[in-house]
Amino acid sequence: MSLEPETTEEWIRREQYRQDKYARAEKEGCPRCKEMGTEDNPIDEQYSFGFYAGFFCKKCAIRGYRDQCGHGPEGQGNPYDLDEQVEDDY
Repeated sequence: MSLEPETTEEWIRREQYRQDKYARAEKEGCPRCKEMGTEDNPIDEQYSFGFYAGFFCKKCAIRGYRDQCGHGPEGQGNPYDLDEQVEDDY
């Protein structure tokens, strides 16, 4: 991932991709479990320990990630608690 500022064209392309994901999810449901999104189980971008984990429903986030993508009582995990090395520029 580049730290260079993105151009307007890159931003537009990224935003269009993001909107397409949401439109697909409205029609097809969660990309992982295929369950349709609801108010209690929204389909959205998920983050685990502050890092992008993917685009899926809240139930999949809770089931599949140690910090439950911040949906559990503990909230978002601290990246420095991970077993893996974290870059200092985090």
